[in-house]
This record gives sequence, C-alpha cells and structure tokens, in this order.
Amino acid sequence: MQELDKLYGMLSSFLGEAKNGFDGECMQLQFPCPKCIEKYGEREAEKHNLEVNLAKGKFHCWKCSAEDDHMSGSIYKLIRMYGPSGMLQDYKDIVSSIRDSELYSMKFGNDSFSLDEEGEDAMKLPEGFIPFRQEEKIPARVAEYIRNRGLDMRILLKHRMGYTMYDERDKTSSNRIILPSYGTGGELTYWTGRDYTGNSRRQKYFNPKAERKDIIFNESLIKWDADITIVEGPFDHIVVPNSIPLLGKCLKKDYRIYKRICERANARVNVFLDGDAYQTAVDTYKLLEFSKLEGRVRIIPAGNEDDPSSIFQREGRRGIINAFRSARRLEEREVI
Repeated sequence: MQELDKLYGMLSSFLGEAKNGFDGECMQLQFPCPKCIEKYGEREAEKHNLEVNLAKGKFHCWKCSAEDDHMSGSIYKLIRMYGPSGMLQDYKDIVSSIRDSELYSMKFGNDSFSLDEEGEDAMKLPEGFIPFRQEEKIPARVAEYIRNRGLDMRILLKHRMGYTMYDERDKTSSNRIILPSYGTGGELTYWTGRDYTGNSRRQKYFNPKAERKDIIFNESLIKWDADITIVEGPFDHIVVPNSIPLLGKCLKKDYRIYKRICERANARVNVFLDGDAYQTAVDTYKLLEFSKLEGRVRIIPAGNEDDPSSIFQREGRRGIINAFRSARRLEEREVI
C-alpha cells in the first residue's frame, strides 16, 4: 500500500531507518529511540528500541518509559515531540487516506489506524477561554490590566492570548489573562493564567499540570537563525523579541530547551533573567557557554527589583532595547 510507504518514510525522516526493516507488511517497527540517544548516546541507545506499531498508531520505548512517561503513547504525540513543523497534518492526511482505501477493510480491523491526535495527556485551554480579537470589546477590568501592563493588541494577537471571566464551576482558572504555548505543529503544549483582579488572597499564577522540562514555550515562534534570549517567565517572553521562557528559575542539561538550543541556535544566546536571580543567570550563562555555544553567550543584567516584564511596563519597548545595549560576555574570573 502506497500510503504505508509514505507513513514509514515520514517516521524514518526523523527517527532513522527501522532496525528490523520495512517491507510494507510488518506493522511493528523498531527504531532508534531519540530520547535514549539524547540521554545515553548513540552507542548505548543501540541496545534499546523505540517500538512503533503503525496500525495501532502507538509507540513505546521500554527503556525510557520506565523513567519518563512521555515516551509512550500515540504516533501523533511522537511526531509532536520530535517531528518537523507541518508533519502532523501530513500524518492525519495519510491516516485518513488509509482508512478510505479499498484495501483497509480487507487487511485491517475497524480499530486500526484510528487517529489519536492528542494522546492521553492532551493539553487543553481553560473551559471559559475567550481569545482577544481586534474587533471585539474587551471587558473593562481586563482592558485596565492589559493597559497597565503596557501591552497592545499586536502582542495579544501574536501570542494568541485570551482571558477568562468568573465561573462558579471553575474558580481557580476564572478571572485570568491566559497566555498559551504552541508547538511547531500548531498544537497546544502549555498555558499560564495570570490573575487580573489584584486580589491578594488569590494565587497570582495558575498553570496546568505538566512536565515543564519537556516544554519549549511557544516553540512555533522561535527564529533559530536570529539571536535568542532566555527569560524567566512567559510574561517576560511576550515583551522580549525571539525569547524562550524557562518556566522556572533554572536551566539544566536534561531540559529539552537546553538540548534544542545547543542543536539549533545559529546566532547569539542572551540570558536575561530577573534582577533578584543574578547568580542563576550566571549559572545559566556558564551552562550554555561550556557547550557548543561557546563564545556566543551573553548576559543582560537587570536591576535588583527588575525583570523584563516590569521594565517593559515602565519604559515600553525602549526600555527593553536599552537593556539589550548592556548585554555583555562575562570575564573569565566571573565564570570560574
């Protein structure tokens, strides 16, 4: 079946050739596991297989899944994690074509090639999410918060942001500005909700449960050939050009963002963290400097009580530009 050849070609384009070969008949394929290669190197990874069943639409690595439950699930999920941009739609088209073919009912059961687009750990926006739209009026309380933060419609639309109103059934995610993250295939990978009421008794941020070290926030927006800036949080990210938020206080070698930056960053990498986290910024600088990025890392210091978001709120884009003018490489004595 021609569609099966296309499906195999799609998977082998980013996983490599199947260890047990592909003859168009065997649906259970064994590939090198990309996660094992990342963690243990190619030689050690050769001892373990990423099992992919084309008909069931599932994958599983027996080695990785014991330590990381992300390494099993639907083929859709596998492509979402490791495939190139645009492949998810191609995969859906091929699966639909297989199910519509005359040979399908002869060779496969009704449950074969069912399309599990999201997998068991599907990320969803809050139930009451309302996207910002150019032509629609924004509730006064929301508009006031946006205005006070110095944000404009260009930023809101670029980052596909929205908000929630009060909902008795879901108070935790109510009354929040919602900033979503999308992957290279257009899939939702994460989101964060920032309270806009100013109620001191409320949790300022509310986030879905997810393994943050595997998330590259808004990977779909990253320009890998331009300078990239690492910031601390998503609301810093939306005011700093071509930036990636850490979703936390530190960067580690087993984070997906670290591996992807080392692999794909073709220009300089800036570290622009909150002013009260200067030592963490230095540690992040050192981690990146002592990698393939050597000589291309710079640090952007912020004031003691400052962060990119507050600088933008106070001074607008000019404040961010001025901060970039202070970008510098650390001296040898500072990184020892």
